[in-house]
Amino acid sequence: MLKMLRGSSAVKDFDGSEADLLCTALPLALKAVEGQQRHAYQEKMLDVIAAQLTGIVAKRAQVVASLEKEEAGLEADKARSTAVQEDITSRLSEKTKQRDEAAEATKKQQEVVNEAQTALEVARKAVEAADVEKLGLEKARDDFAAGLTELWEPLKNSEISGKQWREREKMLARLAENMKLAGIEPSLLAALPVALKIKMEARSPFAQITLTHAEELYLQHVEVMKQKVDSFGDEVSARAKALSDAEAARTAAQESLDAVLEADIAAQNAWLEVAIEDSDHKSKMESHGPAAAKVQDQLKLARAEVTDIREVFGSFEALRPVDAVLKKVAEISSPKEESAPADENMVTEATDAPMVAAQVEAVSEVAVEVGEVAEGVASDAMVDAPKSAEP
Repeated sequence: MLKMLRGSSAVKDFDGSEADLLCTALPLALKAVEGQQRHAYQEKMLDVIAAQLTGIVAKRAQVVASLEKEEAGLEADKARSTAVQEDITSRLSEKTKQRDEAAEATKKQQEVVNEAQTALEVARKAVEAADVEKLGLEKARDDFAAGLTELWEPLKNSEISGKQWREREKMLARLAENMKLAGIEPSLLAALPVALKIKMEARSPFAQITLTHAEELYLQHVEVMKQKVDSFGDEVSARAKALSDAEAARTAAQESLDAVLEADIAAQNAWLEVAIEDSDHKSKMESHGPAAAKVQDQLKLARAEVTDIREVFGSFEALRPVDAVLKKVAEISSPKEESAPADENMVTEATDAPMVAAQVEAVSEVAVEVGEVAEGVASDAMVDAPKSAEP
């Protein structure tokens, strides 16, 4: 009770020194004499104490109401956060799907680009090899055509004598290779060397037919090789066109890849944005539990304090009537008067000292109860109270 009077700001009409005065006078303010009303000063003092206790109860009730409001706000915020989290989860699932699809599209388009690049390299090498191939065709044509004068004519005309039979064998071997290139039939290939070894003037009609067929085949192949050289220009043009087409295909594939990559990056960024939102919101939701638990603990304590203060206030109000004080005094003083030994040192100047002591003890019980409750609220109340002047 005394701590409340000194620390609380519920009573605005008293400064610190006046609150000390109230505390000093409080024990005697409840003093009562049988058959008499309290003095006006006593009643004024009791009114002030009653107002002080009422203010403390009201202040604690406000604390309870504020905590209840905060608890309700946390519950509402939790409900809203749950709904928001469901929406985020749904959007994150959709963004994850879009991200994965975009990544797969990028992978497939990259494969298309790789294939186009391979085709381009093949086409480029074909163009680069065209000149070498043309030279090779021209050389093969010229070498084969030269075989008419270097091999066929001397052998056909029997210009190689018997003494040069080794040279003639070499020439026949070279001619056989050329005839194979011309696609000679095996039986004709076997008969040709025999016919050429016979002297020109001694050859039979059958030998002559063999040489005629072989010569026609040789000349036909010369023309075929000439046509290959002449038509290779078309091959060069075809290869150049193939190279151009391959370059265009590679460029188109790369442009498609660039577009797909851009969509892929956009999908990743969209997913990342929602993923960060999801992480942040989950962190926020994780803080709801501790915050709610803290408010619930504070609310439980505040409600208990309000209940305790109201009980003390009730005790104070119950003891305030004169009859109630006298009854309490009787309960306290009767057993003491019977058992207390006489002691001259305990005699006071006032003739009603035993009665005063009993009343003070009765008031003390209420004051102790109020003081215990005030212990928990005095520090909060002192924050709002004006500081008293230094003694």
